[in-house]
Amino acid sequence: MKYAQVLADVPFLHTDHPYDYEIPMRFRTELHEGMRVKVNFGGRKIIGFVIGLSDSTTHKSAGEILEIIDTFAVLTKEVQTFCSELARRYLTARSQVFGFAVPKAMARINQKLLSELPEPLRQFEADALEPLALSTSYLVPPSRSVLEWSVDKVAQLIESNRKGIILLPNVSLVEQFEIQLRNKVPEAKIGRMMSDQTPSVRYEQFMRILRGEVHVTIGTRSAVFAPVDDFDYILMMFENDDSFAEQQSGQWHARDAALLRADLAKKPLVTVGYSRSVELQKLVEDGKVQHVVIEGVRGAKTMIIPRDDNPNTHKLRLPSVAFNIIRQGLQRGPVLLQVPLRGYQLNIQCARCRERASCSECGGGLENTPKVGIRCTRCGRSFGQFLCQWCSHSEIRSISVGSVRTAEEIGRAFPNTQVITSGRESIVAEIDAQPSLVIATPGAEPVVHSGRYSAMIILDPEITLNRIDLRAHEEAFRRWYDTKSLVDPEGVQLVCLRDVHQVVQFMIQDNPAGFAHQQLQERIAASLPPAQETYLIEGDLSNIQTALHNASEIPGVSILGPAEHKHGFYALVYCEPSQGSSLNLHLRAILAKRSSTKAKGVLRIHYSPQVLP
Repeated sequence: MKYAQVLADVPFLHTDHPYDYEIPMRFRTELHEGMRVKVNFGGRKIIGFVIGLSDSTTHKSAGEILEIIDTFAVLTKEVQTFCSELARRYLTARSQVFGFAVPKAMARINQKLLSELPEPLRQFEADALEPLALSTSYLVPPSRSVLEWSVDKVAQLIESNRKGIILLPNVSLVEQFEIQLRNKVPEAKIGRMMSDQTPSVRYEQFMRILRGEVHVTIGTRSAVFAPVDDFDYILMMFENDDSFAEQQSGQWHARDAALLRADLAKKPLVTVGYSRSVELQKLVEDGKVQHVVIEGVRGAKTMIIPRDDNPNTHKLRLPSVAFNIIRQGLQRGPVLLQVPLRGYQLNIQCARCRERASCSECGGGLENTPKVGIRCTRCGRSFGQFLCQWCSHSEIRSISVGSVRTAEEIGRAFPNTQVITSGRESIVAEIDAQPSLVIATPGAEPVVHSGRYSAMIILDPEITLNRIDLRAHEEAFRRWYDTKSLVDPEGVQLVCLRDVHQVVQFMIQDNPAGFAHQQLQERIAASLPPAQETYLIEGDLSNIQTALHNASEIPGVSILGPAEHKHGFYALVYCEPSQGSSLNLHLRAILAKRSSTKAKGVLRIHYSPQVLP
């Protein structure tokens, strides 16, 4: 081949198409589609991806390829197709998505791999499983372990010579899964793709997966790009965990990316969890994903305990009934208290007039910390003593209390019991089964070694339920229901709430599918995602108005806004799925025009945003 079609690695939509470059004679036997090369582009030497080869070109003066970066073709045709469609949906340049899929080349690793042949995979002789024909959502009761069930399932698939990609929300779960899988199938070859790997380890793992040297690839959300051309399935655990949402370019969710890749490859996506997202529930109700409930006994009993006016318990935010539950639980093992916020006294107010305590310099809110005392959360200024700017009173009261202050309060109430705190700054991974009180924020709950908690208490649930967020109730249910798996089925889960709430009602019923259905119906009634395709447009008001021009003329399109919020202005654009392609093309053309003309100001467009203003 004489010419290569090269996609330049630049983040602009108006250059998101291949350019023809002549292949010098010295490279014609070495260059293959899927390699990276160095070329002149716009007066600069940059990296590009070779996405095609040909014997002719329509350009009269094509530039030359300057250097071949890769020793092997690193971008497979299947991954290229997947990344291209993902980039189209999320209004980003293909090269940006290719950058997520392909790690930086390492010459030392390439030399090492050139000197050794790919290690052949062992072929197992186990009984063949039935074909994995349909995408399936498995709901596991909290009395059982999602991790253990998934390990057993993947072990069966490996022993039936099925290759797969396994996605987990965090590094800790990846490590636990790998250990259990190696114990189950010692002969299995396992590849890992995670963000915490060093560049050399990540590239070597990538290349071994690419060369077909592993039975299964496991990792966090980046593993959805694993170069496994002939995979048989994608398995995703806890798909509704917010860790699966990409925060960088594109801002896609790994669940949506995994479903797209599985659909393009005509392979099944298997999800396993205690609960499920509203997006997945819609796929179930649309008949695109089948619903299966794993058998098992019910989890710990969920109870609502209203706060009381007992002066001995009021300051602890704990009902008197909860104290009895804690005492009884400590006789059988550790007790977990989940608090929504970390820190000490995060928001304070005047104890007399209830005026919010604010900084006299910048107006920021004040917090009370054990080391520094009262300080401003905005400018950091410390105050020796609080003095209300409204009534000159000097005493404070807490609006919201964090895990550190809660641990102090609980420690005073149970002076002879060990108190363990676990939060973002200091996460405790595991504790023994001895009696103790564990104060943890959501997602930082330690696992009990060879056991479970005897009881769990959810403090200040109103803070989580009352968040101004489309997913507030969905996230509350996931955080609380999933942690039932840490509690002994004979134990109890207490929610300190004044009144019955629909979220807790579904927890009491052990009905995660019913909760997801109810949330979906509310979204459909309000025309909110995932009922319709949604775009969030943020930026300067004039730029948003330009982007919305003519968009309303597309059939089935609805527009909310523009409106102002703390980061500027925003608008929401909805459309029926049947009109999604037309709206996508319209918005993509606007972004491409802005990049080509170097338009001033800010304009960001997000497809299927995880968070709405």
